[in-house]
Amino acid sequence: MYITLHFCQGNLRSKKFYDAKYDGLVDTIFQLPFSGFFMEFDDEKYCNFSLLEKRQGQKIVLGLVNTQSDELEDKEVLLKRLEEANKHVDPKQICIDCYPIRLH
Repeated sequence: MYITLHFCQGNLRSKKFYDAKYDGLVDTIFQLPFSGFFMEFDDEKYCNFSLLEKRQGQKIVLGLVNTQSDELEDKEVLLKRLEEANKHVDPKQICIDCYPIRLH
């Protein structure tokens, strides 16, 4: 059995509940006794993927798709985020969480 934790900034009528980066939190986050984490990396402001190198073997589910906007994200932007994450985490350890979308 895997036990995971989801870090969500919220999305109630496209509004966030809080606005914080992971930079000051990852040392504590990755010490928590969970098998994996769902983490939002859906905005350039939060896309410091080098922080994922501090994991203690946990799986990571990356929230790469921004649900705070009505705009459909560009496929190239999403692929760029994924490529950057792959530099810091073995691609076999990454899952991607997104709402059903069409990449045009």
